[in-house]
Amino acid sequence: MRRLNVKLLGSLMIIAFLTSCGGLGKMVTNYPTVKYEVEPKVLETHADKVSVTIKGTIPPKYFEKKAYVEFTPILKYEGGEVALKTLILQGEGVKDGKGTVVNKAAGGKFSVSDVIDFKKGMEKAELIGSAKATLKKTVELGQAKLADGVIYTSKRIGKDEELVMANHNYDNSEKIMSQKANLFFPYSLATINMNLPHNKDKANQEAIKAFFEKYLSVTKEGLKIKNFGISAWASPEGEVQYNENLSESRAKTGNKFFIDEMKKAVNNYAKQNKKKAKDPEIKALMDDISKIEANLSAKGEDWEGFMNAVNNSEIKDKSIIINIVNAQKDVKQREQEIRNMAVIYKEIEVGILPALRRAEFSMNIVQPKKTNEEMLMLATTKPDTLDLEELHYAASLTNDNSVKMNIFKSTSNLFPQDWRAFNNIAYLLLKQGNIEEAASFLDKANTLSSNNGIVLNNLGVVAAWKKDYKNAKLYYEQAQQAKQDVSYNMGVLSIVGGDYKNAVSSMSSKSCKYNLALAQLLSGDPKTASSTLDCIAEKDALTFYLNAVCGARLNDSNMLITNLKKSIQKDVSFRSQAADDREFLNFFENADFKGLVK
Repeated sequence: MRRLNVKLLGSLMIIAFLTSCGGLGKMVTNYPTVKYEVEPKVLETHADKVSVTIKGTIPPKYFEKKAYVEFTPILKYEGGEVALKTLILQGEGVKDGKGTVVNKAAGGKFSVSDVIDFKKGMEKAELIGSAKATLKKTVELGQAKLADGVIYTSKRIGKDEELVMANHNYDNSEKIMSQKANLFFPYSLATINMNLPHNKDKANQEAIKAFFEKYLSVTKEGLKIKNFGISAWASPEGEVQYNENLSESRAKTGNKFFIDEMKKAVNNYAKQNKKKAKDPEIKALMDDISKIEANLSAKGEDWEGFMNAVNNSEIKDKSIIINIVNAQKDVKQREQEIRNMAVIYKEIEVGILPALRRAEFSMNIVQPKKTNEEMLMLATTKPDTLDLEELHYAASLTNDNSVKMNIFKSTSNLFPQDWRAFNNIAYLLLKQGNIEEAASFLDKANTLSSNNGIVLNNLGVVAAWKKDYKNAKLYYEQAQQAKQDVSYNMGVLSIVGGDYKNAVSSMSSKSCKYNLALAQLLSGDPKTASSTLDCIAEKDALTFYLNAVCGARLNDSNMLITNLKKSIQKDVSFRSQAADDREFLNFFENADFKGLVK
């Protein structure tokens, strides 16, 4: 009985209060007839901001003429609340008011927009509309839930920026080492005369000896000789056709000399090693010589050699000779004009022309090179036996990042001025998620090679992963100036800034990338985003989770459940995330969803 009396007393007091308030009492009673529409229906954060617009409709005959109402949206979340902009509404009878006027007979509409900073904890929040009316007295009209919030998918940025590893400059093509020697001929003849001054010259004799000794050593070592060549010339004097024939004869004579000298080299080797002609090694060497087919080339008159020799000579009037050669296209006339310079010609005849009467022997040897297997083995066991480019090349031969890391560390120790080794170590560390250590190696690389687009790009990624987006942008812009493609990475920054269409545009050259899918989703294209996620080769928990979000936005429960299940299997922490994620608000009562997140 006492409890009943208390309730009755309370009710009578409320009725008495409302009655005493006159028109305010009706406003309190009829407050549920005021309708609210919130955009977006579920609050979202973009660029770390939460934007909301609330539109209200006040029915006719609701608003007292001399009343005014303070309407304040409040975002409430675990750990705090944030009051948004307060809107003042006033009746048509309020004088000197600053609020939005609402006609009593017709009712009215109002709108209020605001932007607040997103804070941790707002992932699970409610937007409440709190209103109080004043007409002599002030009464609370009540509180109404306006929207849920806050969707934070825009903050699920993945670490898939384009990191750049510096390339090797190793040339894997066939390398040729050339050995050359000359045989000189008398004027107008193709006979051999080893007493000619040029043939007796010590340097020339040593070159001939070295040529044939090289042949012998190369043959014994089993190295490949790509080809032999014998080119012969005549000095530019006399009849042109005669000199053409003369150079051809000199090439043939040179070929015979070439073969004879090779045989002599083998015989000397046999004698020194006390081996007979029938010895298998000597016989094999002689057989190889018999199979040689040198490329003979008759070059005719050597005007090019003549010009070079004159240019490098001490002849006083050499510029006149050069002008004659350049200006006079008729070879006979050119030669005659030079002969007319009697004093100069004698100097040419003695100091220039004899060196042009020659046959040149050339032997092109294919340089031995290490196999890929040898290169990789040496890089990991004896790195000091390889040169810089061989080490970088060896690192490219393996897909094992731990092996790559060891090779690059050896490279940085052996070649401490090579920025690429430090950059590549940082690259591998970033792939491991070791940001701080990677940053120190990149700083070293940047010191060794300033304004380097590759290093600047990677420094930008480090800054982005540290959420230092301002410096990340500066690094990317500097890298771009250094001709490095940073479009994808700039696209990731566009996601951070909430410019999703620009992000998609910047990333358009890529495919099957997580952040591209995120940008597509946030720009309103969940179907394309899902296709992008599906084609990613190695999917992690975050990839499956985002695809579950795509399923929710497409209202495809099967897609949602399938991907969310895989996400949780890879990382159980996504279970609790999904349970509160307002992306899945419409599926909170779905039995399969509840079964996954419980």
